[in-house]
Amino acid sequence: MKPLIKPLILMAMLILLLVPLAMVEGVVQERAAYRDHAVQDIASSWTGAQIVNGPFIIVDYRITERQRRWDQRVEKTVETSKRVKKRAMIRPTKSLVFADLDVSFRHRGIYDVPVYTASIKLEGNFDLKQLDKVLEGESEPVIDRVVVETGVSDARGFAGSPKLKWDEDTLKGMPGVTYRNDAQGFHALIDSKKIEKGNKNIRFSGEFMLRGINEMFVRAAGFDSTIEMKSNWKHPSFQGEFLPDKRVIDDSGFQSSWNISSLASGNSLIPEVIKNDAVFDSVNKLRSMGVQLFQPVDIYTLGDRATKYGVLFILVTFTLFYLIEVMKGERLHPIQYSLVGMALAIFFLLLLSLAEHIGFGFSYLIASTACIGMISLYTRSMISGKLAILTGTVLSMLYFTCYIILQLEGYALLVGSLLLFGLLGSVMYVTRGIDWYKFSTNHHL
Repeated sequence: MKPLIKPLILMAMLILLLVPLAMVEGVVQERAAYRDHAVQDIASSWTGAQIVNGPFIIVDYRITERQRRWDQRVEKTVETSKRVKKRAMIRPTKSLVFADLDVSFRHRGIYDVPVYTASIKLEGNFDLKQLDKVLEGESEPVIDRVVVETGVSDARGFAGSPKLKWDEDTLKGMPGVTYRNDAQGFHALIDSKKIEKGNKNIRFSGEFMLRGINEMFVRAAGFDSTIEMKSNWKHPSFQGEFLPDKRVIDDSGFQSSWNISSLASGNSLIPEVIKNDAVFDSVNKLRSMGVQLFQPVDIYTLGDRATKYGVLFILVTFTLFYLIEVMKGERLHPIQYSLVGMALAIFFLLLLSLAEHIGFGFSYLIASTACIGMISLYTRSMISGKLAILTGTVLSMLYFTCYIILQLEGYALLVGSLLLFGLLGSVMYVTRGIDWYKFSTNHHL
């Protein structure tokens, strides 16, 4: 059983080397948390991700409600009446939202965070005949106030005042919306007389600038909705409940468009009516879609994935050294194995620290070259120069394959599995002629 001591020692060393690998992985996650904190820090002073919602028409009115009840004092049915406040929300028959995102970067320490200033244009066609049908069914309706509202998720993003038009009339935008208690945005007052006696097919339009960070979403507010986005950002990740019908992505940025029908969105033209100070429930149920400013080279994601291959690096290197001992009669001490294993673990820490400053690809080249060179030179001092060249070649192939796997993303598991299967097959092929019983008898490892 003595010849088994060396493999058992190497296995124990491999398990112990999981500790520094776990520490490196913890550093990667810690640095990623610092990056997320930088994003939150910028968002707290810039603005958050934005969702544009609307436009809607909100009509506040009063009606008379009559109730019949039995009055025991006079022993007959009496009728009472009271004025009740109600509110109706009218959606546009057609809505158009166009957003042009100008993306730039804000810096916190070594971290760059993409932010944008969006030039937004709104259009909404409203059919006010639906409101007439609602009021016809009420008793003594009196319209108190009519506003057109557009919501955003973070009102700090407004840059200047919105330019609003109701048909040919210019409206003054004012802060706040009423369709939700927790909503932000702007509204504009409309003369109620124009609602009662004027044209029933109204066109509303608006323009405003909106700042945001990382993401931009739009809700499909209309019966039929069209949403268009363009930007100088070259790496969009389209998100939400609908993907764009058309999109073009090139070196100048991207252009995309969505056309959402009422059949897909589930929106209705029938006004939603609520009493008193209740909120409209249907607003947050509207379908949303938009874009995330995806960063294709996320060094922390790549660093975390690379660290998970650390055990494979150490296992392959230890297997190579052990085969050299078995087939070439060399003698390597466990301490020499441990030093090589530590060098392989420190590679991932070196990779991360460089990638934060010069990018992942160039950092991977520098860190892998340094690690391969150091291990090859150390191997040359332990065994012959030819075997040191073999070690450097195997490590170079291993690092190159790992880099390819990191870039493949969706095929990483498949390629990694094939690599492990191929390595195992290669070891089996190389050692096929070894008489392990004879080797165990004649060698003491």
